[in-house]
Amino acid sequence: MKKIKWWHIVLIILAIIIIASAINGSGSSNSNPSAEAKSSETTSAETGSTTDDSKSNGTTSKDTESTNNDTESTNNDSESDLTTDDDSDNLTTEQESALAKAEDYLSIQAFSKSGLIEQLKYEGFSTKDAKYAVKHCGADWKEQAAKKAEDYRNMQSFSHKGLVEQLEYEGFTNEQAEYGASQTEK
Repeated sequence: MKKIKWWHIVLIILAIIIIASAINGSGSSNSNPSAEAKSSETTSAETGSTTDDSKSNGTTSKDTESTNNDTESTNNDSESDLTTDDDSDNLTTEQESALAKAEDYLSIQAFSKSGLIEQLKYEGFSTKDAKYAVKHCGADWKEQAAKKAEDYRNMQSFSHKGLVEQLEYEGFTNEQAEYGASQTEK
């Protein structure tokens, strides 16, 4: 029996990959730039990279500015910022999924409104769907601040002021942070 050399195997694998790419990619010369942008953003978010991938994926600086504006808008904890078209009978699949994911996160750990919105956006939900989920998840944000304060106190020592500042950094309002910090004091 004839012995197969390692480079024969490599050539066969490459041929299979090329054929599979040709089959899956047939007619995909008009690739979806927004899908590429989303993929690139996800990779950047996962790796913590701060490079600008907009040149390589077809997005423009306006797309990047729009994404930055979305992030800035989620840092505002006002109730009016969380308003959406609100017909609970006509929920989209994304809204239902975002709401379920928000409830899952809140059952595991404490979040501020803006922190939960950012987490849902990181998971791939739109800003609108994330805000919908946060508005309808039924969270008591003062209690969330108290839980987060307790978590911090269990990890390290804080002064009242230092804990309030940390909670505000996490996205809680001053009122929520003061409540949370005071709930952990004896």
